[in-house]
Amino acid sequence: MLNTAYRILNTACSIVFGMLIFTAGHGAKVHAHAAPLVYEPAASAVLTAMPDRVRIRFSERAEPGVSEIAVYAQNGERADDGVSVIGDSDPRSVSVGLANAGSGAFTVAWQVVSADDGHFTKGAFAFFVGAAGGQTGLPQGRVTIDHQSDGPQALAVWLELLG
Repeated sequence: MLNTAYRILNTACSIVFGMLIFTAGHGAKVHAHAAPLVYEPAASAVLTAMPDRVRIRFSERAEPGVSEIAVYAQNGERADDGVSVIGDSDPRSVSVGLANAGSGAFTVAWQVVSADDGHFTKGAFAFFVGAAGGQTGLPQGRVTIDHQSDGPQALAVWLELLG
């Protein structure tokens, strides 16, 4: 019984060690997803005036053409200019210009594909423009992020965390 348990443990350790060697031997750096580091304006911010732009800085470089930000007013209309821009001096920064859409709650929806590892991430947050008393529609402190990976990517991330 003890001998069988030892063989199972030894086999499991050999498999994990082999996977680590395989991952390290291919020289590919294992990346996490492009996660947002800074929101401008901040999530759940209450502002006195509409900012000129919404900017998000990510943990990885954003892929041009597929990474974008959309801003929606309370009535569901777009409040942005529809042109998401990757920063020239900071390729981890994505921004979009805003129109003066009045006051109220604004929802920022974003999606980014990492230029470093190709992973897709999306999320949303809200901010408010106007008197603090009228912010009943603002979901305080609510920020959502959705990461999507296939099985091999998830295994690679798990092995990196294990190591």
